[in-house]
Amino acid sequence: MINLLPPEIKSQQHYARMNNTLRRYVILAIILGALLSAVLMTGNVFATIFTKELDKQLVEQNQKVAKYKDIEQKANDINGQLKKLTSVLDKTTRYSEVLKDIANHLPPDSRLASFNISGDPKEPLTMTVSATSEKTALQVQPNLETMDRFSFVDIQEFRDLGTHYEVDMALTFADTEAAQR
Repeated sequence: MINLLPPEIKSQQHYARMNNTLRRYVILAIILGALLSAVLMTGNVFATIFTKELDKQLVEQNQKVAKYKDIEQKANDINGQLKKLTSVLDKTTRYSEVLKDIANHLPPDSRLASFNISGDPKEPLTMTVSATSEKTALQVQPNLETMDRFSFVDIQEFRDLGTHYEVDMALTFADTEAAQR
């Protein structure tokens, strides 16, 4: 086929096709730009909503933490009191242990008849030991003096009751850790 159109019309048709193609690309670019803008604006809206929700959750969590701070402070106070109490209890005299030690140091054929505690470790303990013989009764003081719990062991009164002997004694705690055990 032979094209008999004049060159001017030919060039105009060529430019018309190019303009048409260019116009399609511009329209496509505008549509894609609008879609991209819509996606970005929607993402921004969702990001704003999520940010507000997270801010609300953060405020709620901070309020919970503030409540727990009070509980934590109370727990720390109780823990401190327990540590003080434990420290005091560790330093107090355990009289059950004292009685065991005294019983272990009493000579054979003697027994503890009475034991009086003042409650103050600086005050002497008073006790009465009953023994079957005078020699056994007099052996109580030297035996108790070997204990490191007491700094001073003194016989207050010695009684002969006919069938047995009684010794009243005063025991002063030593100012050492051994006295506290």
